[in-house]
Amino acid sequence: MLAGIASTGANNDFLHLIVVLATHEIESVNTVFLDAIESEDARFSDHVTIKNYLGRRPQSASYLYVVLKWNPAIFSTGIPQISADIYGRRV
Repeated sequence: MLAGIASTGANNDFLHLIVVLATHEIESVNTVFLDAIESEDARFSDHVTIKNYLGRRPQSASYLYVVLKWNPAIFSTGIPQISADIYGRRV
């Protein structure tokens, strides 16, 4: 679920996204996907930064902070669908 969006840069070249994964703590984020392509794919190397928050204190939810550097050749359909393979609820 997209919980926040903002842009920065002289030409709004950077898009900042908050993507909620779960409303509780999780063990890990295994893989993040952009339009079903792994975020580690070489095409994204200079255009995508992802930081994950696992919901540990003081956060109450697990989420991704994603920064996309705009490039129409890479993001030709607009903002990509972001999903993740996560591992379990922490107990």
